[in-house]
Amino acid sequence: MVWLYPHERRQRRNRRLVLGALLLLGFLFVSAADAWLWKTLTLDESVKMRDWYQALRAGGYLPVWILFGIGLVLHDARVARLASRRLGPGVLARGVLLVVSAGFSGLVAEIAKGVIQRHRPHGDGAYTFAWKTDVPGVGIGTVSSHAAVAFGAAFMLGRLNPAWRWPALFIATGCGLSRLFSGAHFASDVYAAAVVSYAVAWMLPLPARPPR
Repeated sequence: MVWLYPHERRQRRNRRLVLGALLLLGFLFVSAADAWLWKTLTLDESVKMRDWYQALRAGGYLPVWILFGIGLVLHDARVARLASRRLGPGVLARGVLLVVSAGFSGLVAEIAKGVIQRHRPHGDGAYTFAWKTDVPGVGIGTVSSHAAVAFGAAFMLGRLNPAWRWPALFIATGCGLSRLFSGAHFASDVYAAAVVSYAVAWMLPLPARPPR
């Protein structure tokens, strides 16, 4: 653990408080526009059959990121061999971190669904909750687990290699938009997923960099 002077700890705490306040304001702003965004962005049901939609939605499919993680492990193992380093558990670190960040983000989203129990969009777009109102055939939408998986992977990729940050966030944002285009989620469901995933990805410790 890095030792910090008291004023540095205060600065870090203040930055976190400001960030938390901004994220909360953002959530409130998006929530206020949820019904309008749902009605505006929802496309025809046939959109689910389009190739581009399936490609965007796949960003929230955990096995996709497992394959990415395997690719990272193979890459790091090859780099280690080329550098004449002994292969050890360290070659697994980045690939495992990617999968853990994506999977744990999705798990936290599923737990949040069980706690919050807000239904998916339906009717006129007003919020309803399973613990208060029984709406047959309408599932729980808050928080979007597909978006959480995608953003959990994207934020971790950005930490592992900043050059991947924007392409990965593009994939995650596309996944979030696919949930809106299908009408399966409110925009605040996706927003909350991104916030949850950001917290998960930044709580996980990064591996030490191997010697060049």
